[in-house]
Amino acid sequence: LRSLTLSSNGIDHDDIVDFFRAIGRHSTLTKVNLDCCFEGYGIHSHLCGLILLNRLVEISMRNDDLTFDAEQRQVLVESLASNTTLKRLDLRENYFVDEDAAAYASALETNKTLKYLLLAGNAFTDYVADECFGVALMSNNTLEYLNLQDRYETTTVTILSRALFHKTSLNSASSSNHNCYVDCSPYQGRNKQGDPMGNRQRKIYNVLATRHETMSNVQHFDDIGINLLPKMLSAVQLYANAEEYSGFYLLNSEIPGLSIVYELMRKWDKALSIYKTL
Repeated sequence: LRSLTLSSNGIDHDDIVDFFRAIGRHSTLTKVNLDCCFEGYGIHSHLCGLILLNRLVEISMRNDDLTFDAEQRQVLVESLASNTTLKRLDLRENYFVDEDAAAYASALETNKTLKYLLLAGNAFTDYVADECFGVALMSNNTLEYLNLQDRYETTTVTILSRALFHKTSLNSASSSNHNCYVDCSPYQGRNKQGDPMGNRQRKIYNVLATRHETMSNVQHFDDIGINLLPKMLSAVQLYANAEEYSGFYLLNSEIPGLSIVYELMRKWDKALSIYKTL
């Protein structure tokens, strides 16, 4: 047995300990789905136990009344931070509060294997989720999908939006997080899921296109590292006429790549001297 699905099957309170012990003894089990099985029982310690097995690849415990106190959150952070097998964790609709969001985000700063984290339908606030997960995604480059509660559209530049696309310079755009698709309005347009290279190029081209509107690209050569120039030229070549992923990069298709190349050639003496050092 490699996969166990018991969603919406109520498990008696008296059987919970024996049930999780049985899972722990089953050496071939890699996926468990226990959605809606323990509502009202508060089985936080058993979730940590499953993670500490360091064997499971997928855990789904949606709507299972998982609440934590400060000590339990620390155990959770440590268990996730040290785990090397878990790829998908679904904990939607579990009444998590701001402190829980901070705990999961903290674990992401050191966890290097988790690829899917689903947390929509919990009770943490937009501001805390944005700040905590924004900081986490500045250093985590393995998470591919983060599901948070939808928020109202806003024009505010938030920490999470900057982590996904920091557009103040070519360097910051290139070093943004290109791996994680954040399934939460208004972040969905930043990264296309499963296309980190394309995401990087779209962002570089977007910075070039924005500056081209004022013909100011040549003023920023001093700001770019020598390793970024090939990426910049590649972005012009690959994405000048590419189909847009989202309206967030609408400007890309409005600025012809040839126009940007011409603008760069105005400063080609400096561009060429940088390129020769690569």
